[in-house]
Amino acid sequence: MGIRRRARPSIRGNVDQWSPRLVGWAYNPESPDVPLQLSVFVDDVEFTRLIASDARNDVVGAGHEALNCGFSFEIGAELDDARSIRILEVSSKKELFATPSDFCFRSSTPRAQPSDVGVGSIKAEFGNKDSLMHAVRASGSVAFVSSYRNALEADGSIRWLVESLQAQGIAVVVIDTSELQPTDSFGAQALLWRKNVGFDFASWSTAFETYGDVVASSECLYLLNDSCVGPVNGFGELLAKGKSLGVDVWSCTDSWNHGYHLQSYFLVFDMNTDARGAVERFFTSYSNPIAKSDVIVEGELALSRQLLAEGLSLAAAYPYSSLVERFVASFELNIARKMNDPGVRALRGVNQTYLPQDVVAMTAVFDAIRAGHPVNPTHAFWRQLLDDGFPLVKRDLLLSDPLGMSDHEEIFATLSKLCAQEYLEVVQEDLKRRDGNRVQYLEV
Repeated sequence: MGIRRRARPSIRGNVDQWSPRLVGWAYNPESPDVPLQLSVFVDDVEFTRLIASDARNDVVGAGHEALNCGFSFEIGAELDDARSIRILEVSSKKELFATPSDFCFRSSTPRAQPSDVGVGSIKAEFGNKDSLMHAVRASGSVAFVSSYRNALEADGSIRWLVESLQAQGIAVVVIDTSELQPTDSFGAQALLWRKNVGFDFASWSTAFETYGDVVASSECLYLLNDSCVGPVNGFGELLAKGKSLGVDVWSCTDSWNHGYHLQSYFLVFDMNTDARGAVERFFTSYSNPIAKSDVIVEGELALSRQLLAEGLSLAAAYPYSSLVERFVASFELNIARKMNDPGVRALRGVNQTYLPQDVVAMTAVFDAIRAGHPVNPTHAFWRQLLDDGFPLVKRDLLLSDPLGMSDHEEIFATLSKLCAQEYLEVVQEDLKRRDGNRVQYLEV
């Protein structure tokens, strides 16, 4: 959400969630052990006061000094018509946070109807369940891959993903929510074509309900979505890296945005540990919110928090802390390289204030890191990830680049060095058919 920050420099904090519950943290680094008193204004009228004194281990883990700096407040039904909220530090009257002007509170979370989720949402099924079960028992592993394509999109990218998983001995179930009915299973052992409601977590929940006996027979469970293109050169190195972590649950990357969690585009559960019961309990009780922001909170964030609360060990193959260290260590060198580009030097000869967009974005990320604000690692650290052997690239990095972090020619040149020609053709066809506002420079 767009959140304005006009706090005095000494105050640090963040609002993790606005609705249906207000959750965040704030502290003064000059006196981190003294909880701040905050005033909550609704439509410019003071509604309540909060003390930022709740324990926030994730804030300390992100490098901040204050442990007891969290606050929360339940948004009641009486505020359903409210249009704005502001949070002020009481002693200084300084505004810490404010909602966007078009924000609207919700005292309850919209949820899917029973017929729109689970087995009731399945419109067609491909594949043979006995063959799937045989493949899972033979390999010990199964992947549930959530996918969405519009009517114009090619299926080469999802087929590449399926084949790459199968090359590692993993049986694959695709859960597709596209408007256009698939003509086959994209090479997977099974495919569920279901209503497009609830995003990835609803699709995975449907797969759990449909293939519970398959999950029970597995030793390793993978949950993926198709938000990435890849793998660049197979999954072998990534899976070996993940296995070497020796944890109950791992992902490719982790994040501190809204609190520590494993990013859910690629999750792996060791089903020979307590992870089996934990993930099954999670999806059995999952209540299927339908708004994307709620799915993030009740799906991605809640899953990691439940796993941690149950004492499971979590880790990322490419941890945030390591990526930050590498980004900071190479920051000056990368800035200098960008500024010494002949085209940039020519433009600065005409306009000395000119800065390339990616230099501006890299500097903004550097400043955010120094201030302790989390960034999306798959966008901000794409160079470090690819240099370290990460086999995937977020598709929206190529289509829209939300942070402005990638010199498009550079990222495709990097891919061209890493990828087989066949894969580059798949990526190009995938991007040509998707909605995007960036010109593709990929040469095949």
